Amino acid sequence: MNYYHSYPTRIDAKIYDDLVKIKDLDNRSINSLLQESARLVRNQYVEQIAQERKTRTTLDNRHANMR
Repeated sequence: MNYYHSYPTRIDAKIYDDLVKIKDLDNRSINSLLQESARLVRNQYVEQIAQERKTRTTLDNRHANMR
């Protein structure tokens, strides 16, 4: 079962114009472009959290081994 959420939003006019140009060049819908953008932001955020956790764990482990 697919679940879709309708989220009304305001998009900066210049960004929207860019999306329309990309839509014409790539032959995709603006919704598809926005979905891809949302996935990229989500993935970048999760990757950042994972990297911060990895860095913190590495520092904690190295510090503990020095004692």
